[in-house]
Amino acid sequence: MATFLFLYTGVGDTMAADDAERAASTKAWGAWFERIGDALVDAGNPFTPALKTISKHGEVSDASAPVTMTGYSVIKAYSHAIAAEIAKDCPVLQDGGQVLVYETFPVM
Repeated sequence: MATFLFLYTGVGDTMAADDAERAASTKAWGAWFERIGDALVDAGNPFTPALKTISKHGEVSDASAPVTMTGYSVIKAYSHAIAAEIAKDCPVLQDGGQVLVYETFPVM
């Protein structure tokens, strides 16, 4: 079984605006994670919009990305295709976001 990183993209104005919307969003994510079941390795967390880049010389800069990453999760699945099928039901899609599905591989 392989491990996959789900990176979530979206824009800041799609975040829940009030307590009721936040509660509904939290419920949707919880239900999705429950459906994933044992395949869920790490539910992850959302990202802030703050971004720093570090050059090969160690220089640190504030930056902006062409696509805003808003969070991540880690799952396990038997194939990239199965991981993508799991991602199709992700709540971020309801808010106009996307899920990028990367397969990881062990090196350490």
